[in-house]
Amino acid sequence: MKSSTEKTGRVLPFLQNEEHYFKRGIHAFQKRELDRAVKYLKKAIDMDPTQGVFQCQLAVVYSDTGEYEESNRLLWHVLEDLDSSLSECYFFLANNYVYLGLFDKAKEMAESYLTMQPEGDFSKDARDLLDLLLEDEEEENNQQEEELIMKYEKSERLMKTKQFAEADQILEEIIADYPDYLPAKCQLARLLHEQDRSEEALALVKDIAREHMYLPALCQLAVLYAEMGRDTEAQETAEMLKNIIPLDKSHLFYAASTLCRLGFYEESRLLFERYVKRHAPTQEGFHLFFGASAYQSGRTIQAEQQWKQSMNKDNHTAGELLKHWKEDGLSTEAVQSAVKEHYKL
Repeated sequence: MKSSTEKTGRVLPFLQNEEHYFKRGIHAFQKRELDRAVKYLKKAIDMDPTQGVFQCQLAVVYSDTGEYEESNRLLWHVLEDLDSSLSECYFFLANNYVYLGLFDKAKEMAESYLTMQPEGDFSKDARDLLDLLLEDEEEENNQQEEELIMKYEKSERLMKTKQFAEADQILEEIIADYPDYLPAKCQLARLLHEQDRSEEALALVKDIAREHMYLPALCQLAVLYAEMGRDTEAQETAEMLKNIIPLDKSHLFYAASTLCRLGFYEESRLLFERYVKRHAPTQEGFHLFFGASAYQSGRTIQAEQQWKQSMNKDNHTAGELLKHWKEDGLSTEAVQSAVKEHYKL
């Protein structure tokens, strides 16, 4: 008996369309293979970026990996730009805001979901969430803090899309209302630098570093000096940074990545090792920077391990570095260039 191929004289292709990758992403997520789930869902989105369901599912995966802000960014993108009828986005936002400690915002999102879907798939969970939130109402100062964080997050989103005037207005408002909120001042310095107002940025960061000994400001100061060609001052500031062991997890990552950016690779590598002994890496670029520090310190096995982990998280730069390393050898300049490209001031 002849096969279907012999009868028709042709081979039917196996189509790998966006639905195929979406289903693979769902399957990986159900098996708790979260890195693979992210990989396949991103492929589905690349093939059809207009499908809100794809991006909503990726946001759910990011919630499971603890990347709540990135999850929220995707969910708001779906609601504002793709499909405002995807009511489940509000439920997922509510859960994310709970984990971020923004309880009033979580309450608002849960209520929005129930308004749209009073008998929906998540209606019971949404009501349970509201009951928990209502048991412990936030005081007025906590409400103000939530509003502050929301405004700060909005300024970050605006900066990513180069809407500098709008971001500047929000940051100036935050600084006027909350003069002790140092992240907003550092964010404003970054904004000034991106607008080629580096001297103003430098003056602002120097004031923060001098008055408060705020580590992110010290990191910014060192990199600003380096990018402005003031190498002696960059070196002096980096020496100060090398003598600090941050306790805060985000500060530890910032110090390690900054020392990598400035070329202090062994010191950077040791801070990254300290980090992984205490915390699970979640920051974008973590494995890329750790691998660069290891490679430049002569720890090639460690570098390869870190860059492979970075590749698994869809960091194409790490893949390019590994490719050149295996084929032609890898120069110090190429590694430095990759670090500069991904470092955020």
